[in-house]
Amino acid sequence: MIRFALRNITHKSASDSIASTARVIYVIFVALMLLVNLPAFAQFAGSAVGSASGSASEAEPEQDPYLEGLRAVSEGRTEDAKAIFAQLVANVPNHAAAWLELAILQCALGNKKEADALFDTIVERFKPAPTIFLEEIAKHRAEGCRGRALQSRFSLTVERGFDSNVNQGASNSIFGFGSGAQRVELPLLPEYLPQKDRFSTVAIDYLRELSPNGTLGILQFRSRQYDALSRFSTTSLALGADTPWQFGRWQGSSGLMLSALTLDQRLYQKQLNFQSRVKVPLNLPKNWQVQLVGGVSRTLYPSLVHYDATTYELKSVLSYQTENHRAQANIGVLQDLADANRIGGDRTGELANLQGRSRISDAVFLDWGWAFQHWQSKKAYSPGLIDQARNQRMQTFRAALSFPFQDKYSLQIEVRHVRNKENISLFEYRGNVIQASWQWQRF
Repeated sequence: MIRFALRNITHKSASDSIASTARVIYVIFVALMLLVNLPAFAQFAGSAVGSASGSASEAEPEQDPYLEGLRAVSEGRTEDAKAIFAQLVANVPNHAAAWLELAILQCALGNKKEADALFDTIVERFKPAPTIFLEEIAKHRAEGCRGRALQSRFSLTVERGFDSNVNQGASNSIFGFGSGAQRVELPLLPEYLPQKDRFSTVAIDYLRELSPNGTLGILQFRSRQYDALSRFSTTSLALGADTPWQFGRWQGSSGLMLSALTLDQRLYQKQLNFQSRVKVPLNLPKNWQVQLVGGVSRTLYPSLVHYDATTYELKSVLSYQTENHRAQANIGVLQDLADANRIGGDRTGELANLQGRSRISDAVFLDWGWAFQHWQSKKAYSPGLIDQARNQRMQTFRAALSFPFQDKYSLQIEVRHVRNKENISLFEYRGNVIQASWQWQRF
């Protein structure tokens, strides 16, 4: 029995059940969205009523295309911004600021001929052109419109830590099965009880712009090596891309990621993941934002039989951010469809988490988080031996102090507690991790 493998994600090929399952998930998801966003809606409604002063409710103001263009620029969507400003100057020929933004964008993209033509148009059309316009034009012409270089970001993280339960060993050393006179209770072998060890981790993250419109290439590498329990050492590599998009007032991004993971130097898992995120255009209070996130992942286990799976996820994300604080709350539903005869069959689940970061001082940040995940299997785990359908409820608590210095470096001390409750005692476990890490970033 490979207990490490039994706790991984799984899938199914019965496509006829996907449509009905998706409808159920959609209904649950909409209800969860309303629940999550109800406080924000109430606050907004109260504010609106208070400011109405007895007048009739006003229609939502029309979106300002100039502000939309500026937002696209700030988000790195330069091609979108160019299209917005081009449409604006076509509709409103006397919008001088839009003409200037369009010219600067062409210059930033390296389109010198188009930028010079637009600069000339501004000077001729808006005589006398504002001094600030002339200064901007002179500055960009002097720089030569060589185009903005595509940016990249690299980080290297080194960790050293201690894990009290590397193998996710059972909390209860006695495992019982059967019932009544047929019930049998047996002590677990030492290998199924908690085993502790120290570990070292090296992580590399690399992001690079692939286009002026904000498309990113992503590379992630992780390697965790245990001092004594080397059979639990893992190494993973992930490659992917993420691109922003906009449809009317709806803005979002979509990404594709391909990854592979080794366990004890042997290929253990391969995964292909697609995820899409969209900002919901609601009139929420300042600093608040709502996103919808949907994803699907296909997971393969080359060394295991009947473990391959496809997992679907839908969740809503409520975020709050100021200069010194940020917080996020997620709530969502999961569907895990298993291939062939996986133990326990398909699974349904829910997830929720809270996380945040606060500036304690100029040189100290506090990170905190709580995550909950519930999985309910459809079938008995092992009929005749374990007749229960597995019901898993896992919570993770974490807290960390970060100490950034010299802009590129940071030290972090983190503690994490995992509590996995199950109706089958063999899989119930607890664990604690404490680790210290050093990170170097290059922009």
